[in-house]
Amino acid sequence: MNGFTYTVSDEQIAAYRALDIGARLRWLEEARRMTFAMASEEVKENWRRLRAAK
Repeated sequence: MNGFTYTVSDEQIAAYRALDIGARLRWLEEARRMTFAMASEEVKENWRRLRAAK
C-alpha cells in the first residue's frame, strides 16, 4: 500500500473543534508543512502539476 493512514479519536476531534479559529489555522498549516516535507519528489511534482492545471 502506498501512502499512509492516520486515525483520530472522537476526543481528539472534540479538542480540535474547541480550538479558536486562529489555532485551527495554525494546526492546518503545520499539518500541510509536515505532509509536504514527508512527501516524495514524485508526489510533490504531481501536486505542482495539479495546482498549475487550473
